[in-house]
Amino acid sequence: MLKKIAGIILLFSFLVSFSGFAQDAGEPQGGQTSAQTAPAPNEGGAPPAATEPRPREPAPSEIIVYITKTGEKYHRGTCRYLAKSKIETTLESAKRNYDPCSVCRPPQ
Repeated sequence: MLKKIAGIILLFSFLVSFSGFAQDAGEPQGGQTSAQTAPAPNEGGAPPAATEPRPREPAPSEIIVYITKTGEKYHRGTCRYLAKSKIETTLESAKRNYDPCSVCRPPQ
């Protein structure tokens, strides 16, 4: 009985310390407030640009998907339906003759 109580106390203390760690992770280090850790404005006092250039999305002719020997769908490389057959093709080519898999939801 004493071992069970000690185990419960140990588990409780672990959970309490772990939850305290998660709360402390979002706070600034060294007792600083969020105003003290805010990034400085650019030269001239202008705030930093809100939009950064995004990487371009690959064209359908560059996206790789997979088909099977006998199937009627195209898939992501990790789909469970590719266990027996896995033929690489481009999204552009696959869209002509196949529908997207409803399980792995490949790009359309």
